[in-house]
Amino acid sequence: MRRTACVILAAALAAGAQAIAAAPDEAVRLTAKARESIRAGKAAEAVPPLEEIKKLFPNTPEYDAADKLQKRISTLEVLIDRSHEWRGETYAIRQYLRNAGIGVTLSDASLEHMKDRLADYEQVLIWQEQAAVLFTDAEVQILKDYAKEGGNILIVGTTKPVANYPVKRLLDAFACPLKGPASTVNYGNGKVRFFENTGLFEEARLADARESQAEVVEVFQRLMPYEMIGKSAVDDTVNPEMQDYLKPLRLEYSARMAPWVERNRDLLTKLVQETQGAFKDDLADGMTLRVLPRGWSGWAGGTIYSPGALETTTDMAREMARALALYALFPEGKWVNYPPWVVSGWCDLAALRVMHKLGFKRESEAWNKEYVEAWKDPSKAATDGLDLSVSRLGGQRNYLAKSMWAIEQIEMKDVDKKTHEPRNVLAKLRKTLKRYAVAGRMPADLSTRDVLFFLSQSLHEDMFAWFQAVGTTVLPVKLDYYELEKDPKDAKK
Repeated sequence: MRRTACVILAAALAAGAQAIAAAPDEAVRLTAKARESIRAGKAAEAVPPLEEIKKLFPNTPEYDAADKLQKRISTLEVLIDRSHEWRGETYAIRQYLRNAGIGVTLSDASLEHMKDRLADYEQVLIWQEQAAVLFTDAEVQILKDYAKEGGNILIVGTTKPVANYPVKRLLDAFACPLKGPASTVNYGNGKVRFFENTGLFEEARLADARESQAEVVEVFQRLMPYEMIGKSAVDDTVNPEMQDYLKPLRLEYSARMAPWVERNRDLLTKLVQETQGAFKDDLADGMTLRVLPRGWSGWAGGTIYSPGALETTTDMAREMARALALYALFPEGKWVNYPPWVVSGWCDLAALRVMHKLGFKRESEAWNKEYVEAWKDPSKAATDGLDLSVSRLGGQRNYLAKSMWAIEQIEMKDVDKKTHEPRNVLAKLRKTLKRYAVAGRMPADLSTRDVLFFLSQSLHEDMFAWFQAVGTTVLPVKLDYYELEKDPKDAKK
C-alpha cells in the first residue's frame, strides 16, 4: 500500500510539474492573443484573454503582467521625459492630454532612474532640438527594451540637427529615419515615431488651445491604435533623483546633470559668498537650486530657482547672481513678490557687482554700459516722468537703468569719511526687512509704495520725497506705518 501511495504521489507531482511547465506557455499564448487584438484596434477583445490569465495563474508573475497590460489598455498614460532637454511647452501638452482623459507624468529624473516605471506608460515623449545632453548606451537600451515590450516612443525634434545631435543617434538605434514631417517604424511590439517640430509644438501655437489641442492629442493617439475604455487619473511630476547641499542652497539634479553640478560647484560657492558679502549677512537656508537641461534660467515656483544648464558660464553666473540677490531680499527665505524694477533693476545691479568681483570684469562692465547708454539715450522714452509702479515697463532698459541709477545716487549721499566707501543701501534694506518679518509686519506682495517705505525706514529718511525730487513719479505717502523700535546700532548713528 505504501508503495502504491508513493506511485500515486509521484504521478501527481509529475502531472503538477507538467502543468507548471505549461503555465508560462499558456500565458504567452493568451498574452499574444491580447496584443493582437490591441494592435488591431480592438481593445475590448483583449480583455477576456487577460482575465483568463489572471484566473488560471493567481499570485504569479504571469498574473501581474496580465494585470498591468489590462490597466494600460483601459487608459492611456504618457511619460514626458525632460531629462535631456527641459521645455516649458510640456505643461501645455500635459493640459491638452489631460483634457482628453490621457494620464501624464512629467519627469525631470533620468531615464535610468525611471527604468522600472516605463512599463506603466503606453507612450514616452522625448523632445530635443539641441545637442546638449546625449543619450547614454544604457538609456538607448532601456528605450529599446521598452519598445520591444510594446511601448511606443514619440520623438519630437528638428530635421536640421546640429553636430552630434542626440536625437539622430537615438533614431538610428531604431532604424527610424530623421525625416519630416513625420516617420514611423515598428520595433518589437511597439512603435517609434519621429515628429518634426514645424510649428505644432511651438510655444506660441500651444498658447492657443482652440487650434492646437485636438492636433496635439491626435499625434499621441496615432501611436495608440485602439479605443480608450476609460479616463486616466494620472497627473504626476517626478523631480530630479539626486540631492545635494551647498550651504545655504539645496541642489536637485538628475544623474544626467551631475557633470554640470561638479563643473560649477566652485562657482556656485563663490557666488553665494560674494552675495552674502554684498548684503553683509548670511542667506537663510531654504533656497532650492533645481538644475535642469534648458537654455534659460528662472524661478520654478516658491523659492526654487532653476538655472539653465545649457547656458554659457558667464550667462549662468549672471542669472544666478541676480537670483541670489533677489533671494537676499526674501526675509528668512520666505517668498516675497517685488515690483519688477526691484527684481530686474536693483538685483541686476547687485549681480553686476558680484560678477565684477568674481573676475567677470569685461562682461559686467559691458552690461553696465548698456544700462548707462539706455539711461542717457535721448531717443528712448522720456525717463523724467517714469512711474516705478507701472509693471509693464519692467522690461525697458531705460526704466531699469533709472532704478539702478537711483541706488547709486542714494549710496553716494553718505560716503564714509574714513573708508571713502558709500553706504550699502541694499544691506540696510535687508536688515530692515528681516526686522519687520520677525515682527509679522512683512507682506507677501510689495508695491512700489511698500518698497520705498521700507527703504525710508532703512535709511531714516523720507525716500518718497527723494524719488520725487529726482523726477521719478511715485505716489506720496505719510510715513505713519507701524514702526519698530530702531536698532540700537542705527540709533547711535
